[in-house]
Amino acid sequence: QDFYFLLLGLVAIVFTLVYRLEKSVLGLAWAAIREDQDAARGIGINTTFAKLCAFSTSASIGGLAGVIFAAYQRFVSPESFTFDVSLLIALIVVAGGIGNLVGVLVGAIILVVLPEALRGYDQYRMLIYGIVLVLIIMARPRGIVPRRYGIEWALRMLGWK
Repeated sequence: QDFYFLLLGLVAIVFTLVYRLEKSVLGLAWAAIREDQDAARGIGINTTFAKLCAFSTSASIGGLAGVIFAAYQRFVSPESFTFDVSLLIALIVVAGGIGNLVGVLVGAIILVVLPEALRGYDQYRMLIYGIVLVLIIMARPRGIVPRRYGIEWALRMLGWK
């Protein structure tokens, strides 16, 4: 239970920092590079610096998550990180919606809760999970949550903005 509250607090902090970073000049440069790298370079964005900042920021967040994971597990080995875990992380981002923090949260909730909800169907669980993933990708190729439904939209819906 202690790790749950620690993780909840860290997720809130990281979510806030990433949101603020997304709205900064560097975040706008990242969005420009994501859309068209050559055009971004043409308007004067140092794409090498921006990419290095993106890499170091994501590595820092991943490192923080790794520290928490190692403290929770108390033992970490290469077998702790299989291909399935890497695939799940990539699917969370793609199925949730690339470039959308709300989409990534929704994708994480769906793709982590769905296998647990299907636990009663032991023999068909992974088949159903795979079919649902394929249907999500086919029905919503840009993700479950479109980019226009971002943080501002969620705050307006909650009446906080």
